[in-house]
Amino acid sequence: MKLSAVTATIASIIVLSALLQTSCSAQKQPTPGDQYIPPGYYNCTVTTPVNLCKAYFESSHNITAGLEYTNQVFVFKDMVITGDELKSATDGYLWLENLVQCYFLIGGTLQRLKAGEKVDVVGVDAGPSKEFPNLLVFSGCIFLPAGSVQIPAPGSSGLVFPSY
Repeated sequence: MKLSAVTATIASIIVLSALLQTSCSAQKQPTPGDQYIPPGYYNCTVTTPVNLCKAYFESSHNITAGLEYTNQVFVFKDMVITGDELKSATDGYLWLENLVQCYFLIGGTLQRLKAGEKVDVVGVDAGPSKEFPNLLVFSGCIFLPAGSVQIPAPGSSGLVFPSY
């Protein structure tokens, strides 16, 4: 009888020790809100949906004017998610400023977004929309709380991009 009580006590101490070691370590523990960010996304170019659309569609009369930006990674900083954007969104994508159709990299993104929330949106420019003239499509979009991740990374060499 005494042996089983001692064994139970030792087992409890081991479990408690393991729990304390995990929860008190200096290493950051992942939380449900943490998102995977592909390494290539840290070498992105900061712009706005308006500036990127102008680079494609207004920079010259040449139809290929903005195609150099296709397949490049861009980040839109401090975007405010609107109620209208959420209403028109689907499980697959959300329109930013009615200019960029952003397809989500991670399922369930739409359910985590709230009207009025400020986010940084990073994704791959897939080029002009085939359905909607003068609009763009982005693939692999990640919506991060504004300023929560230093993106682009310091010293990254994103594109030199015109500002309008």
